[in-house]
Formats: sequence, structure tokens, C-alpha cells
Amino acid sequence: MPHDRARAPARPGPGDGSGRRGDAARRRRLNDAGFWLVKEYFGLTVGQTVKSWSVMETIVSVVGLLLVLLISVFV
Repeated sequence: MPHDRARAPARPGPGDGSGRRGDAARRRRLNDAGFWLVKEYFGLTVGQTVKSWSVMETIVSVVGLLLVLLISVFV
């Protein structure tokens, strides 16, 4: 039996085409207190802080991955 009323749309979120890829990561970065502390402490603009924060997070991720791979060789 078909319904007469249209269903309410689901809550917008990642993967529904409502935003660009990585929007969640961008919002998370701007909600991080450390991000704003670094910005203020070093006197950077938001754009400069985003660039330096992205480089730092990339380095941390790569080093973490390499350490896990190194540990997995011995375990």
C-alpha cells in the first residue's frame, strides 16, 4: 500500500552528496583546541595554521603507520 505523504529526507551527512569529501575532517580540525592554541601562540593566520596543521598530521600519521609496520615484523 503506497503512502500518500513523502518520506522526510534523512539527515544530511557524508556520502549523501550534500558536501565535498573531507568536510568532516575540516570541521573536526577547526573544533580542535590545539589548532587554535597553535594559531594564537605562533601568531599565524587560519590559512597558515591549516597548512602547518595538515603537514603535522600527515607526518604523525606516516610515522605511526611505519611504527606499526615495524612492530608487526617482530610480533
